[in-house]
Amino acid sequence: MISVMSCRKDAIAIATRHVEEGRRIVLQQRKLISEGLAVPNAVELLKTFEQSLKIFEADLERLLRERDGNEQSCGPG
Repeated sequence: MISVMSCRKDAIAIATRHVEEGRRIVLQQRKLISEGLAVPNAVELLKTFEQSLKIFEADLERLLRERDGNEQSCGPG
């Protein structure tokens, strides 16, 4: 059986990777736009990337709060 602590660590690791990758993608898209190398609809795509990043960041923040507050977030409730 997977412990709550192990499950939480895994979830935090995954969420951290999502945030890091999301930030990288947003920066890359901004660079492409600023250099005039972007595809059509690049600004709309950037907005979508930024919205996704906000969701990833909020998820990571929630997981960290749960960990710090010792709230159970994995497994049966």
